Amino acid sequence: MDAFFSELRREYLAEAPARLAELRKDLAALRAGEPDAFASLRSRFHRLAGSGGSYGFPSISKTSRELEQWLLDHPAITPEHAGRLETGIAWVAASFDSAAAELGLERPETTQPGFGWRALILGASGEEAIRLQRSLESAGYTVSSAPGTIDPSSLPISERPDLVVLFAPGLPDPLATGTLWSLPRPDRPRAAVVVGKGPFPPLDQSGAGIDCAFWGEDEDAQLVRFALDLGRIEAAPPSVLLVEKRPIEVATYTSMFEGAGMRLVLVADTPAAANILTTEVPDMVILSDGLIASDVIALARMIRRDDRLSLLPILALTELPGDHDRLELIRAGVDDAVSKMMPRNLFLQLVALRVERGRRVRELAPRDPLTGLRNHASIMAEFDFVIAYAKRNHETFSFVLIDVDHFRRINERHGHRVGDMTLSHVARTLQGAVRGSDLIGRCGSDEFGVLLRNCDPSGALLAAEKIRAALAGNPASLPDGTSIPIRFSAGMACYPTQGVTGPDLFLAAAQALAVAKGAGRDRVTAAGGNRND
Repeated sequence: MDAFFSELRREYLAEAPARLAELRKDLAALRAGEPDAFASLRSRFHRLAGSGGSYGFPSISKTSRELEQWLLDHPAITPEHAGRLETGIAWVAASFDSAAAELGLERPETTQPGFGWRALILGASGEEAIRLQRSLESAGYTVSSAPGTIDPSSLPISERPDLVVLFAPGLPDPLATGTLWSLPRPDRPRAAVVVGKGPFPPLDQSGAGIDCAFWGEDEDAQLVRFALDLGRIEAAPPSVLLVEKRPIEVATYTSMFEGAGMRLVLVADTPAAANILTTEVPDMVILSDGLIASDVIALARMIRRDDRLSLLPILALTELPGDHDRLELIRAGVDDAVSKMMPRNLFLQLVALRVERGRRVRELAPRDPLTGLRNHASIMAEFDFVIAYAKRNHETFSFVLIDVDHFRRINERHGHRVGDMTLSHVARTLQGAVRGSDLIGRCGSDEFGVLLRNCDPSGALLAAEKIRAALAGNPASLPDGTSIPIRFSAGMACYPTQGVTGPDLFLAAAQALAVAKGAGRDRVTAAGGNRND
């Protein structure tokens, strides 16, 4: 019963991103004055207050109950109150994070965006609409459709989509429709794509604000992959670190950003900003024109040298930047220098667009585009953090390198498309077979790596055998019903016994993998000679 209840608690925490997405959508609707938003938000806090306690997470229950009571005490919501609710939702998120830490979990690596993400299909009807709807539902989206175009402003904020899919054969001018949905405004969909006709010239797509166009036999698979990638991008309100010490400017920017639903972190100087950035990664850094130019340049260079922050957008505010000064800032790592006299609406749109693009780059850069797992470079970078944590806490951890047996035969017999489907199936199976705190990556064509935290050699061998059993009992299934059995060989190395650096551990696991393959495959071998057949 203890194991069963523990698994239920883990499943409950896995829904955290979805629950938080619901709260944020209701808050956006509340800000827009939608009549049902207040009752919906209160109801969600009420349900979280009950479920948090039922699953043994009193902090979630307490925080949600306090927010429910606060809403009852403040039935007339002002902009200041909306900012208070924004902070409250952040408290709920922190409670979920604390609960996850209690169970030894990290923020889950999800393959689907979860409930709360919406997709709208325009221009499709009949079987085409059903086909596209099923594809998007398989990616975890709530889907609606219309046979023609819809005016975006006619939809309530709580019903506006995250992804708009334009079915080109059913629209007289799909690019014009894309332009309508892609106009720069705060409620713009996170992406707009065209499906079913093409190719459209890339410049025409870009001019219309279209993010992607898919056509051909595999257009459904491309759409699903794009939807999954989009869903992995964090949907929380933007977090902006502003370096500004002048009280009047602080008041102006606080009102501006909080009124737009952004979380503002304020510091007075560059040393304080550097200190914040050691523990927190915002969505953007904005450097005031009141700072000394050399301080701005030093902070920008420091950010670009840090692997965690190197892709972070940086804006510098200036009075009237000269070409030489602007060039120096950009050379140091600032993305752009913008005039502080820019109209408020345009400035907020600029920040929102930079944040969105930065999130996409930071999320997708360390990912393998086929499986959505971390790529080889990302896994190797994670070694440094895992080793540092293990040193501080006197822990051990293990690394398992997995190679799919005879994968070339699958490609030769069924084609590369089936090979890709098989690798995606292996990735999903791996994610379901390990703990939320473990890290999974694709390290090569048919090689996968798993970092098993706080796991000794015997535990790592058991974990590898669990993965092997999961794949053996769950063959890949083709659309025509054909099953492809999957076996793998694996090598395992443990910190600090087989190495104290990432490259050493990877090499030790690779050598053990070679031994496993040389001994007949379909087995797990530990560095040092232990083997499970």
